[in-house]
Amino acid sequence: MDDVTFIRDVIDTVTTNHAIDRLRVYIAGFSRGGMMAYRLGCELADRVAAIAVVAGNMSDRHGSIDALRCRPVAPVSLFAIHGTDDRNVPISGGVGPDELAYFKARPELVVVEDDLISYAPLTDVVAHWRRVNRCSEAENIESSASSTIQRWRAPGGVAVELLSIIGGAHVWPGPAQSPGSPDASVDASELIADFFIRHPRSEDIARETA
Repeated sequence: MDDVTFIRDVIDTVTTNHAIDRLRVYIAGFSRGGMMAYRLGCELADRVAAIAVVAGNMSDRHGSIDALRCRPVAPVSLFAIHGTDDRNVPISGGVGPDELAYFKARPELVVVEDDLISYAPLTDVVAHWRRVNRCSEAENIESSASSTIQRWRAPGGVAVELLSIIGGAHVWPGPAQSPGSPDASVDASELIADFFIRHPRSEDIARETA
């Protein structure tokens, strides 16, 4: 199925038939849904103002970002949230330890490490979006006992932000997580909503891609 065309058609139908602000179309996703959000940011930059990705990644199955040829036609703000102890999509890249352990415990499946999906380091993913958005090298960092957030600014009100949750796992952080756990220390839904509110598409960018 052509998921990108389907989602483009959904956006066009909704914004045509309802009183939707075309400068405020956003995509958010978790894990593989986050990977789709990255893809839509790459391919639907003429419609999407910003994307938010929780516990996702952007690369081919060998961990290469360049192989994807992600060249958005317009800037797209990015807010990435990731746990430093994510064992499914490791923040440092490579094969997820849990996936590797699963197949090592089942040798009858005859799956070797080269058969598994490898991810790019999240720092490389963020660096790619900083480049395509033409972000300033200036970095603003806020740290606490439970998390670190890094921010970079770009022309037209565009931004790239990375929230790293210290000890966070492969989950959607928020009040549904165990009290006192690293993933309960922030509310991803609230933070993403605030980020989206602050980052609509500029009218100049919208005109350039119309």
